[in-house]
Amino acid sequence: MAGDEPHVGICVSGGGLRAAAFGLGALQALQHHRKLLRGDGAARYLSAVSGGSYIAGTYTLVNCSDRVRPAGGRPDERGVAPDDPDPLAPGSPEAEHLRRHCRYMIEGGGRKTSLRLAGLAFINLVAVVSLPICIGALLAWGAGVGSSYGITAALDRDGHRWWAPAILSVTLIGVSIATCRLMPADRFTKRHSWSLWAAIITMSLGMFIAFPPLMDGVLHVPALSDRNWILRHAGTAALVVGCVIALTVLSTTLSHILGPGVMVFQRLGRFGLNVLTLRLIQLIGLLIVIWCAAWLYSHVDFPPTAEAGVPLFAALYLALQMGRYVDRVSPHHAYRDLLVRCFSVIRTGPSTCAVPDDPARLKLSSLKPELGATKFPELLICAAANVSDIGATPAGSNALSLVLSPTEVVVPAVPGAEVPIERFEELQRPFALRKEWGPGITLASAVAMTGAAVSPAMGKLTRDHQRALFAALNLRLGVWLPNVLNPIFRHRGEPPPAGACAVRDPWSNFKIKIGLIEFIAELVGWHSEKADHLYVTDGGHYDSLGLVELLRRKCQTIWCVDATGDKPGRARALAEAMLTASGELGARISIELSRFALASHSTLDDPLLANTYAVGTIFYSDGSEGKLVVIKIGLTERSPDEVVEYRHRDRAFPHHSTMNQVYRAERFDAYRTLGWWSATEALSDDRASAA
Repeated sequence: MAGDEPHVGICVSGGGLRAAAFGLGALQALQHHRKLLRGDGAARYLSAVSGGSYIAGTYTLVNCSDRVRPAGGRPDERGVAPDDPDPLAPGSPEAEHLRRHCRYMIEGGGRKTSLRLAGLAFINLVAVVSLPICIGALLAWGAGVGSSYGITAALDRDGHRWWAPAILSVTLIGVSIATCRLMPADRFTKRHSWSLWAAIITMSLGMFIAFPPLMDGVLHVPALSDRNWILRHAGTAALVVGCVIALTVLSTTLSHILGPGVMVFQRLGRFGLNVLTLRLIQLIGLLIVIWCAAWLYSHVDFPPTAEAGVPLFAALYLALQMGRYVDRVSPHHAYRDLLVRCFSVIRTGPSTCAVPDDPARLKLSSLKPELGATKFPELLICAAANVSDIGATPAGSNALSLVLSPTEVVVPAVPGAEVPIERFEELQRPFALRKEWGPGITLASAVAMTGAAVSPAMGKLTRDHQRALFAALNLRLGVWLPNVLNPIFRHRGEPPPAGACAVRDPWSNFKIKIGLIEFIAELVGWHSEKADHLYVTDGGHYDSLGLVELLRRKCQTIWCVDATGDKPGRARALAEAMLTASGELGARISIELSRFALASHSTLDDPLLANTYAVGTIFYSDGSEGKLVVIKIGLTERSPDEVVEYRHRDRAFPHHSTMNQVYRAERFDAYRTLGWWSATEALSDDRASAA
C-alpha cells in the first residue's frame, strides 16, 4: 500500500459534528498555507474517522465537482466568489452550505425523523418478541393448558413416564450439538447449509419435547393461579440470583483486596460477573417473555387462542425475516440520509453550489484522484470490522481495521483481504424500508458506517450487558457487508482451481440479503471471520484518529487533527494510537504528550491547555523516519478573543458531547475558527514548517 516515494498524509479524528467543524477550520488553514487539500503540493492521503469523515468526504466531493452531476433545479447562490479555487474556502458557497445545514438532524422540526426512527424501532421490536411469543403460545398449546389437545398430557399426565421425553429431548439436543461441533468451520456460518438447519431443527424439536413436560409437571401450571405459590417460588428464585450476585461481588472484591496473586478469586470474579450474572439475567429475561406469553394464553380469555396464536406470530416472524427486515429497518439508512442533507455538496460556479444528483447513491469509485486533472488526496474512510473469533484479533479488541477508499475495501491486518471497490458497488442492498435497492457501498453509506458509534458490537468498546438491548431496541447503526476476510467473496467470479469443487455464491443475484443469522449474531455477539458477512461499525472502535492507517502507509509527514472527546489536559486517543502502531506495525513515535497538559493557572471551570499542537518524530520498522504534527482541540491563553468570548456564553465549548449533533451556526463557526487558529499556530512552529 505504500510506495517508495515519501508521502504526506492528513488524518481527521472522530467526534461527531464537533470534529467536523474543528476539522473544517484546520483543513482550511492547511490548504490556505500549504495547499495540502488541492493542487500540485496536495497530500497523498486524507484519512478520516467518524465525524472527521463528514468533512473529509465533503472535501473529496467538492474536489470532484466537475465530474458529479448536480441535482435538477437552479443552483443555490450563496457565499462570495473566492479569489482562488480552494475547496471549502472561508466564505465559499459550499462552506456557507455547511453553516446553513449544521442542524441537519432536526431540519423540518425533526418530527419526520423522530417518527421514522420510532417506526423502525417498533418494527424491529415486533420482530424480536414475535418469536418468543410464538414459542409461548406453542408451549401453552402443547402443554394442554386451556387447550383441548393436551400433547403433554398424552405423554406424561401423571408424571410416570417423565424419562421418555427427557431422554428423547437430550438425545436430539446432543445430536444437534455434535453436528455443529463436527461441522467444518467454514460451513457452520452458511445460512443454506443443510447441516446447520438440521442442527437447528433437531434442537428445536428437543426443546419442544422437553419444555411442555417441564412446564406441566415441574411448574405445574394450574398452580400459577395461586398467588402464594408464585410468591414462594419467586422468592426462591430471587434468593438464588441474589446469592450468585453476592458471590460474584464478594469474589471480585477479594480479588482487588488480596491482589493479583490470588488467581482463584480473580478467575471466579470474571466468570461470575460475565456468566453467572449477565448471561443468567439475559436468559431469565427471555424465559420470562416466553412464560408470560404461555401464561396469558392459558389464563386470559382473549382472541387469538393458543391454537391461532402459534401460526399468527410464526407467520409474522417469518414474513419479517423473509422481507430481510434486519437491513431494511436499520437506522443506518436514516442516519445516511440525514448526513446527506448537510455534507453532500458540490461547487457549480464561483458563487454557486448544489446538491449532487441522488447523493445517497454516489459511488466511491467515481472519486478517484487520478480521474481528474487536479491533484487532491485519496480519501481513506477508516471503519472497524467486528470479529469475535478467539485469536483473530488482538485480545480484548474484537475488531480489525477496515478501510474503504475509492479504489478498494481492505482489512490491512489480514494478507490478501482486499477487494476492488467496484465489486462491492456492483452488488445491490436494500436502501430503506420500502422496496428499493441501491449500490452495496456509496460515499454516503461509507461515511455513515464509520460514524456508527452505537451498535450491538463496538469493537473494543463492546458492552456485553448492552448488546441484546441495543439489538432489540434497533440501536444498530452498524452495517453488514460481504466479508472480505472470506475467500469465497474475494475470489467471487473467478473460475475454481483445477480439481476443486464449485463453491456456493451467497450473492448469486447480486443482492446483499441480511436475515436471521446476522440478527442472531448481533444479539449474542457471534462475528466469525469465516461468515458470509462482516459487521462494520465506527472506526473509533479501532483507532479514533485514523493515524494508524497513515503509519501503515509509511507517510513521511503526517498532520493529525485530534478533536476526540479526551478530557482537557489528556491525550488518550493519541496514546492509544501510538500503542497500537507500536504493537501492530513496529512504528514508534517520540512526542511530548505533556504539551497538551493543563496550563498552570487553569481551573476546573475554565480548563486551558498549555498548547494545542505538538511535533514528534516517527521511527518506522524499516529504519526510515517521519514527522508527526498533532493539532488538538482546546483553548489556551493565546486563543482568539472571539472564541474566548463565545466560551463565556457556552460553557461546554470546546468539549461538547459527541452525541450532540445539532449546532447553531454560531457554535459551528466557533469550532471552525478554533480549528483554523490551532492549525495556523502549529504551522508557525519551525519544526512544523520544516515538515
